[in-house]
Amino acid sequence: MGTVTSGKVVIEKKWKEHCQAVFTLSHGDSKMDTTKECLETLPAIVACKILSYLDWREKLSFCKNVVPDWTQHLYSSNSWTNFIFRENILGLENNGGMGVENYYEEIPTYSDEKNLILEFGKYFQSCLIDFETSGGLQIFNEIGEHAVNLKYIQIFHSPVLFYCPPAILEYYYSCLGKLVSNCKKLHHLSMCRLDELSADEVEMKGYFFSRIIDIGIIEQITGLDFSMDSSYVTPINILTHFKNLQTLKTTFCTVTTDIVRCLGKQNLKELYLVKDNRKVGRDFQEIAWEALAVQDNIKLDVHFIFQDTRIYVKDFPPNPFVKSIVFNRMVGSVSRDILRAIAAYYGQTLETYAHFSMKYVTLHPYEDMESLPCDYYYFASQCVKLQTFISSVPLPSEAVWCLAMKGNCLKSLCVTGNNLLFNYNVCLPFPASMKRGGMTKEFLSSEVSSFLGLNWTFLSEDDMLEKKASLLHAC
Repeated sequence: MGTVTSGKVVIEKKWKEHCQAVFTLSHGDSKMDTTKECLETLPAIVACKILSYLDWREKLSFCKNVVPDWTQHLYSSNSWTNFIFRENILGLENNGGMGVENYYEEIPTYSDEKNLILEFGKYFQSCLIDFETSGGLQIFNEIGEHAVNLKYIQIFHSPVLFYCPPAILEYYYSCLGKLVSNCKKLHHLSMCRLDELSADEVEMKGYFFSRIIDIGIIEQITGLDFSMDSSYVTPINILTHFKNLQTLKTTFCTVTTDIVRCLGKQNLKELYLVKDNRKVGRDFQEIAWEALAVQDNIKLDVHFIFQDTRIYVKDFPPNPFVKSIVFNRMVGSVSRDILRAIAAYYGQTLETYAHFSMKYVTLHPYEDMESLPCDYYYFASQCVKLQTFISSVPLPSEAVWCLAMKGNCLKSLCVTGNNLLFNYNVCLPFPASMKRGGMTKEFLSSEVSSFLGLNWTFLSEDDMLEKKASLLHAC
């Protein structure tokens, strides 16, 4: 996963917006007949491209109600470049403490989805499935049964999956086996949100990973995003069996120098390491990052994620691989020494820096808020490859000004307007024009736009949530 939005993604986003506009126009505009005629004359490859960006319900409705001639294009793999199934019925985080024992009492049937997969599943090229109940798990089973030409699948698992009765877990494992057995073209299997896996601390391997090897799908797995169910975690040596793994997200104490070396010499390209409030295991040792780069010639992008924890300078050892650093739900403020350590050790490689939230709203995100403009000035001057800065914590507006002014490679500066502190009592001199009028949103927007060479504005809360999700979920 890239930390900076690529040009291709931007183009595809614009194209999708255009397709959605066509869909809306055809349903509600008086020029519907003219639009229909234009659409009917489009080449098949263009029609399929438009359909590929519509949700499956929109695809069916569009072909049935707007351009019936396009129904033939539904029987083309070009119209099904990505099938998405997201299950968000019960809202696990807001279900009033619903226990696992009654979690699966009301199971949705998803008959429409099953009929769709039965008819069109063989045309699916890639798939994203996010399930919360065993009803959603049945959709996963249907995918494995009928999407026989699938090349890529991304699976987001139920947060309570590994606390379910054994029968449901066995059904899940059988679905995985069926997927690989039937989908002969499947080369990329990304397994995300594998929360609270069971681990055998004696043998230092997870039961889940042992089952994956037994099922025989290890060759297809290119992405893993998991955590362990214990606050006392040891290295998971069995990870070295995943020879085609390209992206790995895990807690930092589950990997060692030997594990990273082995995976790096195989196919690993992106390593996301999470530091939280878990205790390190008895076998934990700091990873010899510099030796991996110099002696082993490993090529790797490392991303640090700190959440639900305090951080210290010792948490930022020299590491020539670091590309991004993310702070989320922090329980302690970031000190000047930490910012300077990041700048000193990662200034030549760091591309993305993000600070999303504090666990307690009364905490200052930084120890010395008055000096933060000075600290950001130094930080931006040393981090010569910094392209993306994201913050949804309170910041003095002058700090953002300094960052934009000094960040020569900065392309994306993402802050929310309601978290900026204007005319804060900072300790850095500013231009006379700023002093006369005071720092305002309009003035800051104008200045940052000038520094970055684009029309800069504040990020919305929804867009910030999207940024947060993309950085916290690796696969």
